[in-house]
Amino acid sequence: MERVKTALVGFCVFLFLVGGTGRAKSIPGMPNELLNPSFEDGLDGDADNWDGTGTLPERLGLALGLGKGFVSIKPYDGNWAAGIPWMWFSSASKTIYQVIDESNFPGWNPGLNQKEVDISAYTSLFLIKYKEPVRGFVGLELAYWPTNEGPAPAWDDPGWILWDPYGTGFVAWVEKITESYIQPSWEEIGYYGILPVHPRWVRVGVTSELDAPSGYGEIGVDSLDIETRSISAPPVPELGSLLLLSTGLLVYIIKKRIA
Repeated sequence: MERVKTALVGFCVFLFLVGGTGRAKSIPGMPNELLNPSFEDGLDGDADNWDGTGTLPERLGLALGLGKGFVSIKPYDGNWAAGIPWMWFSSASKTIYQVIDESNFPGWNPGLNQKEVDISAYTSLFLIKYKEPVRGFVGLELAYWPTNEGPAPAWDDPGWILWDPYGTGFVAWVEKITESYIQPSWEEIGYYGILPVHPRWVRVGVTSELDAPSGYGEIGVDSLDIETRSISAPPVPELGSLLLLSTGLLVYIIKKRIA
């Protein structure tokens, strides 16, 4: 099932959608809060900082792609990336998660009430059609825990609240559907915005999907980054203050008209 609805139109070699490209800037002075963001320390049980549902994405190796499958996408940075290695005539969907305790980072201020967030990743999709179109997708997910008290929540606890500004389940994504061939190349997707809440725990998710019922494909994800900072929302005026202001403006307008 497609995460983002698309349609092939006209004589197109491929259809390419990028969503959530609201990434405007990194947050000055704030570090990347993710552990092992480029998968250099391992995956698939090799490292304890990423968890997932179903089959985890596999690390994509550097030298001739000799990781856990034939790989033609070389990592964006370092010796490893994550994703779905070379597949043909099949489909796969893989997701990884990491839970972050915001109180461990310099941007945390428990006295404030909103959160500035900047999240990004580099993605590369390699798709070849044989008889039917081939689809590749990578999406970034952001969720938060509703309370700042108690122990750290588990990554798979059903109490996580998804931050979904676009109604797609993702804050940023890239989706490509090919009628012929898409050469792999690294490109950045990301999201910059303000959470109207101030959670201590956030969860970053990365979903890779490949649909190649009659074709070939490969997906790479590398160099993830999330930066946050506590901010204060402007106070909302009380109803009495608004009425007083409205009355004052009305009196001023009447006086100006009389004059």
